[in-house]
Amino acid sequence: MYLQLSVKLITGFVVLFVMTKFIGGRELRQLNVFDFISAIVLSELVGNVLYQRDVTALHMSYALLLWTAMIYLIDKITLKFDATRKLLDGESELVIEEGIIDRNMLRKHRMELKELMGLLREKDVFSLREVRFAFLEPDGNVSIVKGEALRYGEGGVASLPTPLVMDGVLVKKSLKQVDKSEEWLREELRLRSVTEIQQVFYAEYLQGHELLVQLKP
Repeated sequence: MYLQLSVKLITGFVVLFVMTKFIGGRELRQLNVFDFISAIVLSELVGNVLYQRDVTALHMSYALLLWTAMIYLIDKITLKFDATRKLLDGESELVIEEGIIDRNMLRKHRMELKELMGLLREKDVFSLREVRFAFLEPDGNVSIVKGEALRYGEGGVASLPTPLVMDGVLVKKSLKQVDKSEEWLREELRLRSVTEIQQVFYAEYLQGHELLVQLKP
């Protein structure tokens, strides 16, 4: 029984670790990998004692002790070996450089452009013009190095940056909000030698500033 429990627990850890690495940090926001796995495993261990007659409190105690020993050993290994720490905990990765979004990094972490913009807004950043560098952290959050602050609006009229194109898709609702037409946008793109909206990864309008356009690679 104890051998079977050991095999199941170790197998469960490996499977959960691979799963959490696969789904990415956005599912674990505010949690690291081990916090997430521990919450699942510990709840299941207690649940087995409550609902399965053939698993006793002694079995659960053994499993908890083994689990604690595994976590302690992993902590010691990660503290001693930097490469192991990067493998298990992950590392920060540059997702925006000088206001340019790394599209491949978004794909790597299975993150949509809208989600990235939402994370920036949580940091009180509403325009890519304000961002020098942004790092995607292992827990799914974003750390930002800001550039020059913007004044939203001119002549006393308040305005916020408005995305007009998101990953090649025209945001018609935003065009109406800024009182611009699709023809105006296409003309602005033609001035930048862009013939199709599908070529644009991100386009942002801000009153008093030039149209911000980032093309797809």
